[in-house]
Amino acid sequence: MERCTYLGKSIYADKVKLDFCEEQLIRNSGRERKLFCYDCGKPVIYKRGEIRDAHFAHLDHSDECDYEEYSKYCAKRSPSWKIVKEIINYHFSNIYPHAIIERDERLFKGHYTDFYIKLESGLEIAIEIDDKTMTSKNLSNFYDKYNELQLNVDWIVLDSVKTFNYDYQSYYIKRARLNESINHSVIVVDKSDYTFCMYKLDTKKYIYSDSNICKFTENVFSYIFDFEKLRISEKGLYIDEFESEYQKWLGKRLYEFKQRDIELNKSKQSYWDEDHYIEIINRIMSGEKSLIDDVVIRLSQDENKLEIVIFEQLYNGFKDTDLNNYIDIFETIINKIKETQL
Repeated sequence: MERCTYLGKSIYADKVKLDFCEEQLIRNSGRERKLFCYDCGKPVIYKRGEIRDAHFAHLDHSDECDYEEYSKYCAKRSPSWKIVKEIINYHFSNIYPHAIIERDERLFKGHYTDFYIKLESGLEIAIEIDDKTMTSKNLSNFYDKYNELQLNVDWIVLDSVKTFNYDYQSYYIKRARLNESINHSVIVVDKSDYTFCMYKLDTKKYIYSDSNICKFTENVFSYIFDFEKLRISEKGLYIDEFESEYQKWLGKRLYEFKQRDIELNKSKQSYWDEDHYIEIINRIMSGEKSLIDDVVIRLSQDENKLEIVIFEQLYNGFKDTDLNNYIDIFETIINKIKETQL
C-alpha cells in the first residue's frame, strides 16, 4: 500500500524513503503499532527491500481491506502508470505548495481516485490516470459517481503520442473525452518516452453554402508540451499557451474551408452557366460522346435534381431531332435553366 495514517495524517511510502531519519522513525512507529491502514484502520508497517520498493503492509493479514486488494492490483499495473503518477505528484506538489494533494483517495465505494487535489483557493479536482482498458461502462459509472459528488474530474490517458486527424480514429476513452469533456480535450502521455500531448476536438460543423455536406478535413488538433506547464482550472487540466495555439489552428482551418467553399461555388457556376449550356448543346449536336459522358458524371454527383431533368430533356430532345427544331428546343431548355436559378 502506498498510503497510511500516522498521527492522524496521511503519509506516503515514496516520500518516507527519501529521508533516512524519517524512514527510521516510520519503521519504528510501525513496530509500535502507530501506523494505521488508511482504509480499514488496522495496524500496518513500513517495508522497503531490493525487490519491492517502499510500501506499507498490514501487520496481520487482512482479507477484508479493499485498499490492500487495490494495492495488489496497482502492483501489477504497468511501470509507465506508476512513473506518470510520480511525475504528476511531483509537479503539482511543486507549483501548488499549499494545496491538499491526496493519492489513492477513496471518494466513493469500490474505487480509489489517483489524485484528489484541493487548491488554496478552494478549487477541487479529481484526476484519473487510465489507458485503453477503460470501458464505456466503467467510464459512465465514474461520470455518475463524480456528478453525485459535484466534483470535477479530468483524465490523463496513457498511450503512444501520435497525430490522428479524426476523433473516430482514437479508441474509446480518448474519443469519449474529446466529445464529452467540458473543453472537448484530452491529455495523453506517451508510455515509452513520457511525452505529454493535449488533443482538442473542433465541434463546429462546416457546411458548404450550396449543399448539406459538412465533412471537412481533420477535426482534431494536437499540441505537444512540457509537463511543467500543466495547470489546474475550474474546467480541468490546461496549458497556458494551448488555447492561443488552438485558435491559430482554428483560424487556418476556417480560412481553408472558406477557400474551398469559394472554389466549389466557382466550379459549379462556371459549369452550369448559360454559355456553357450552349457549348454543351453544340458539342452534343456534333456527336461528341465523351462530352455526354462527362456531363452525366457531373450531374450524378450534383444534388440539384432539376438540372438532371434539364440535361435529360436536352440530350433526348436533340439526339433524334431535326436541326430545324434546334432553336425552339434550345429556348425551352434555357428557360428551364433560368427557372431553377430563381
